[in-house]
Amino acid sequence: MHGNAGWTIAVMVGLYLLFNIFSILILDHQLEIRLDKQIKHEIDHFLSTFHVQHDSVVITHIREFQEPDLITVSESAFYLQIYDKKGRVLVQSQNLQHFSPIPIRSGPQEEEVRFENLMLDGEVLRVGYQKLYNSDHEFFGYLQLATPKAGAKAISKKLILFNVLTFPFTLLLIIAISVFLAKKSYQPINKIIDLANKISATNLSERLAYEADPNDELGRLRDTLNQLFDRLERQIKQISDFTDNASHQLMSPLTVLNTELELILKQSDKNDKQRPVLEVMHEQTQRMIHIVKTLLVMARVQHSCEDQRRVFNIATVINEDIRKLFRDHRITYEIEKNLHVRGNRDYFSLVVQNLIDNAIKYSDSHAPVLVRAYKDHSMVHLEVEDFGVGISDEEKTMIFERFYRGRASDQYEARGFGLGLSLVYSVVTAMGGKIDVLDNHPRGTRFIISLKALDLS
Repeated sequence: MHGNAGWTIAVMVGLYLLFNIFSILILDHQLEIRLDKQIKHEIDHFLSTFHVQHDSVVITHIREFQEPDLITVSESAFYLQIYDKKGRVLVQSQNLQHFSPIPIRSGPQEEEVRFENLMLDGEVLRVGYQKLYNSDHEFFGYLQLATPKAGAKAISKKLILFNVLTFPFTLLLIIAISVFLAKKSYQPINKIIDLANKISATNLSERLAYEADPNDELGRLRDTLNQLFDRLERQIKQISDFTDNASHQLMSPLTVLNTELELILKQSDKNDKQRPVLEVMHEQTQRMIHIVKTLLVMARVQHSCEDQRRVFNIATVINEDIRKLFRDHRITYEIEKNLHVRGNRDYFSLVVQNLIDNAIKYSDSHAPVLVRAYKDHSMVHLEVEDFGVGISDEEKTMIFERFYRGRASDQYEARGFGLGLSLVYSVVTAMGGKIDVLDNHPRGTRFIISLKALDLS
């Protein structure tokens, strides 16, 4: 038994170490990919601020070259150089005056965009090169944009430190599991795994009820996992309560401030020199109120949407709420009747409003928006499709992140906070559904929400 336990411990420790090594390598690779996307995003932004005319660079938006990240030297700084194929630097960011010269690439490269790491003064830089062409479509030179990898390296170091600190506890757990496997075989472990997966797939209020002596390995493992679920449940509740309370505390002063500003604006003269300042303050206060309200909904959405006693008809939501709200817009509705689902009606109305609002914001004024709701076997589907600018494949993985705003927001000057689609995702997943983002044809985007249908017949 001791020999089997020893081999099991050795194998599991080896797998644990390999897993951590690969995790660190994968994390570093993913962070590098994310950094490349950030650099590419900034490069695309700068390409719209100048053009190449014959052998010269003509800057059309000089203010973009005066951003703080191009002036200061920091972990988040960007170092910009534009040079021709002969290596002559024509444009250079101000912060390069306080930093060592970054080597330039000579000779044409095969790729239009290329990324590489450079070691400079003991610091690793991630550098992107974008080919440039003049007005005659001839190769002109490069736009070089570099940024430090210090942030990504810091995350990797933290992960390594965390693994080192937690290794003794992990080793103890591995020994306990290995001894148990040697004594009882793998069947009891599989039962516990199934029970633990059931808890994680439903809710943290349930606990492992596997019959076992609390003094043996199986019982101790059960109790340890139950204690872990207890801690997780308490932590999640504390986070939710904090968000809820913080939002409430913020709403009161913001509401008072908004009311006072409205009163001052009503009483002030239109020619008052202070009025523009007051109008800006009023606008920003309303934006803050909207953000806080959205965060408050997102804090409460999980509990509210999981309430199985709440049932509503999607067709009623669209006909009573959505049609009235967007009656002045060019929207086509194809809605079936009796589309009943479980969840919070008001929150789902916010979901549809956000999707339609995005479709309108990122489409031309004459472009139609189609809203379709129908039942397919045991599922109810809601589709919102537009013929607007569309969403790139790389952005489809990020649009549901909080405060993320896509590239099209600058192109269409769309005002927002990057919370709408995050709220949509939170509500839909809390209702047990899923949301897919597809390309529309010939252009645009299709959002498809799928929820389990409720048969009331």
